[in-house]
Amino acid sequence: MRDDAGNLVSSLELAWSQLKNRDMKDIARRSSALMTDEGLHLGFFDKDYQIIIEDERVIALGGNAPNPFFEAIILHYLVNAKDIEPTGKMISFRNLEGGNFYFSAFHKRTIAPMIDRFGNSSQELLNAGELMKGVRIDMGDAAVMIKIFPRLFVTIVLWEGDDELMSSVNVLFDSTAGYHLPTEDMAALGSILASNLIRNADILSKD
Repeated sequence: MRDDAGNLVSSLELAWSQLKNRDMKDIARRSSALMTDEGLHLGFFDKDYQIIIEDERVIALGGNAPNPFFEAIILHYLVNAKDIEPTGKMISFRNLEGGNFYFSAFHKRTIAPMIDRFGNSSQELLNAGELMKGVRIDMGDAAVMIKIFPRLFVTIVLWEGDDELMSSVNVLFDSTAGYHLPTEDMAALGSILASNLIRNADILSKD
């Protein structure tokens, strides 16, 4: 999903038109969204959203409408999600379809910022992840699994540096991730994930 405003508008228009041509129950089943009289309720990161397809509206429950960038990712998930449960098998970003093509940007916007912030502070990563309802995983020096969408999970694994080795971070996706979103959107999710974790760590450090 490109940053260009015109492409974003086109992406939103296409997604809404695709959703309007589908059965609401089928969308809910594929995405694990909750269908109510008001529309679809869907979790995205640690917030809940209401999607009213006929009115082309996405509303953050307890808040305002999300920015168009978030809205597009939510709609793309509803369009693409398959009725496939996570396997628990983890793969790297490069293993996603076209992952090598997007990896440079993914590393710059997702991995590098987390190395800078958490490279020698694994506990801060765990604490920041728990604010996003993340679950600690026994991997590396610290790891946390975070639910992005009901069928899409991401795990951040940190190895702290020492005198001989630099710190490193890996971001792992469930092997089914490619069924639910295109890789370009997955790269955007990584950037959002990194920003949220760093923001949470900064908030906690001030307490």
